Amino acid sequence: MKNFTGKVTNVDNNGNPIKKKSTGKNGKKSGFKKPASVKKSSGKKPLKDITAVMTKKPVHKIVEYYYFFDEEMDARKLQSAVGEKWFEKADIWPELNLMEVEMNFDSLIFQNAEECFIDPADQQWFEERGIKTKYQISYDTGDIEAVREVLHNIMAALGGRICSDTADFEPSCTADTLDKLI
Repeated sequence: MKNFTGKVTNVDNNGNPIKKKSTGKNGKKSGFKKPASVKKSSGKKPLKDITAVMTKKPVHKIVEYYYFFDEEMDARKLQSAVGEKWFEKADIWPELNLMEVEMNFDSLIFQNAEECFIDPADQQWFEERGIKTKYQISYDTGDIEAVREVLHNIMAALGGRICSDTADFEPSCTADTLDKLI
């Protein structure tokens, strides 16, 4: 066993000397060599397009509400009520009772929310109000005007109430008070 003298040498685990690797420009190790025919650049970077730098995309967020009906509802009925303008942009998955309406920033999604409400207090609240169908809806806040239009069409045709995800589901709105939605 060798005694440590305080001096560190470049040796491998067997005590053999390690060949020092050559370093390239700026002291970085590199095995890459440029061919002689490659010309050196001026070193200046091209300027970025100023509009790309100055224009920021708006930051939006996804919000969620509940949509309650006092009658049995399914994705086909929802799709039939979105309105002529939105019908082609509305896709449904009947087996999931789900509808997606394509918007500008993201989609307006109606998803069956029966599984969200297993609490007996929620069940009692629904029973007292005669609510039979529950959807969770979500959308990007950047699409709010289009969302209000689609929801107004559906609510005018099928009724129902949009409710917040709070303990008492308030605030809530109807077709006439959709301006409360953010």
